[in-house]
Amino acid sequence: MRRMGSLQEAEKESKNNELQKFTRLEDKQLSWLHVSIQFISIQILMVYYWFKLSLRVYGRENCPRDWQPLLIVSNHISMDDPPLIAVSLNFRPISFMAKQELFENVWLRTYCYWVGSFAVNRHKVELSSIKSALKVLKHGNWALGLFPEGTRHQEGRTRNLKRGAAFFAQSANVPILPVAIRQFTNTKTDKKMAEVHIAPVIRAEKDEPAETLNARIFEAIDAMLARPIPANAR
Repeated sequence: MRRMGSLQEAEKESKNNELQKFTRLEDKQLSWLHVSIQFISIQILMVYYWFKLSLRVYGRENCPRDWQPLLIVSNHISMDDPPLIAVSLNFRPISFMAKQELFENVWLRTYCYWVGSFAVNRHKVELSSIKSALKVLKHGNWALGLFPEGTRHQEGRTRNLKRGAAFFAQSANVPILPVAIRQFTNTKTDKKMAEVHIAPVIRAEKDEPAETLNARIFEAIDAMLARPIPANAR
C-alpha cells in the first residue's frame, strides 16, 4: 500500500511538473496575432451565448473603452465565466488566470494558449504565475482576468476569497473592474439565462491595506449578486 501511494504521489508530482510550464506566459501570447484570434473567438461566442443563455449585460458603460492596463475581478460559478466576461465587456484583450487542471486537456490547453491565458496552481501558486500576471498588467494594452474564489460556487455571494486581487492591483498600480455573474432558469421556457453585472472601476488609495482593498472589491461584487432576480427566473 505504501509503495502504491508513493507511485501515485510520484505520478501526481510528474503531472504538476509537466503542467507548470503553462504557468509561464510567453511574450508572443500578447502579440497582435493572439489579440486577433481572441477577437474572432469573441465574435463566435457572442452569438452562441446570446442564444444559449439569453445573455444580459448591465453596467457595460463602467468598463473603460481604451485599452489600458486593468484588473478584472469576478465571482466564479461555471466554466462559462471567462468567455461570458470577454463577450460582455467592450472588446479588449483579456488574459485569464486559468486553473492548472484545464491544461490537462489538449483542446482547452491549445485554446487558452492562443487567446493569451496561462495556468495557475490553486493549491500552491507558483512564482511563474505571479510573474505572468504582472507581465500582463505591465504590458500596456491587456487586462488580467482573475477569479479570487479559486473554485466555482453557486451561492449568491463571494466566499473562500484569495488575496491576489489587491496584491496585483497594488503591485502594478492598475484600476480594478468588479464583475458579477449570475445564471438562472427561465420559468416559462426552461431555458438558461445569464446576467453579467459590471460595477464602476475601483482604484487603490495611497497606503491602503490590502485587506481593506480586497474588502471593497468583494463588497462591490456581493452588492451586484444581491440584486433582485428577474420575475421569470428561478
